[in-house]
Amino acid sequence: MAILKLYNPIMTEEGAEMMRWCGSDGVCFKDIDEFLASIASDDDTIDLRLHCEGGSVTEGWAIYDRLRQTGKEITATIEGNCASMATIILLAAPKERRRAYENAHICIHNPWLCPWALGDAVTADDLQKYANDLRSEQERMVSLYVERTGSDADELQSLMNEDKYI
Repeated sequence: MAILKLYNPIMTEEGAEMMRWCGSDGVCFKDIDEFLASIASDDDTIDLRLHCEGGSVTEGWAIYDRLRQTGKEITATIEGNCASMATIILLAAPKERRRAYENAHICIHNPWLCPWALGDAVTADDLQKYANDLRSEQERMVSLYVERTGSDADELQSLMNEDKYI
């Protein structure tokens, strides 16, 4: 059994390298891809352990897709916090193999854009494009939550709007 611990923020490869340079840590798609490539071919199980606040949407989706692509039996356990894009990665495991420690927390929320990502000058058209992209991502997340949990879309959207740990 391969044990994959996701305990750091999800970020781009460049961001993760910068964090390491500063003495901290982050996880990116490349890290997960290399971990998965190192698993023995006869090892058909992955034990995914999560204590992660989330991070990059693009990297999170790539990690989710890569885990699902393995065809291995995935069990996921929330060991502390599981928030934001980490909840998407949690869904790589089937419903019957998702677990959480007694005092674990989970938080789903609407995607957002860091203010510093907007740059110095932003037009109304720029803001509309960002809004459209965020709505599209939000719909994509809700669709996956519904598909992988069997929960009601309106109920999930309501939780996402609250942005609080449960």
